[in-house]
Amino acid sequence: MTKKKKKLLIIAIALASVLILGTVGTYIAVNTAFSKVTESVGKTMEETGEAVDLPVLDNKNAVDKTKHISVVLDAATMKKLETKVTVSDKLAVLGILAKSLSKEDYQTLLSYAVGGVDNKKFKAAYELIRTRLGQKEKDQIKSYYAKYLHLLEE
Repeated sequence: MTKKKKKLLIIAIALASVLILGTVGTYIAVNTAFSKVTESVGKTMEETGEAVDLPVLDNKNAVDKTKHISVVLDAATMKKLETKVTVSDKLAVLGILAKSLSKEDYQTLLSYAVGGVDNKKFKAAYELIRTRLGQKEKDQIKSYYAKYLHLLEE
């Protein structure tokens, strides 16, 4: 094998290693972030017994203002639900939010998670996101919500 081919092979292996480590790192980071949020929400709901009212979507993925789902989930159930959402869907939602939310918006949302998320904080987070997203982004988020809504109804 020539020196040139050896160098190319070494570079290819190094790039593949970086890509694999980056993918694994992203996977771990996304799951860790979602895990912390679901843990906080689950603990709060378990401690307070307070329900969170979630919107129901009609068959066109539009919010049906006449209906809602009121859920109280314990930490174990939140963890179980979290594992059913694919990493690619988590990344897609984070990507949508990243395009629309400022650094300050993220800080505000993260502050809501500190000490647990109650119905008041949930509504404030929902309102913040609702006002920042355009219609296209809202429709994309609603499609992911609709995809997993059945998990809450089981």
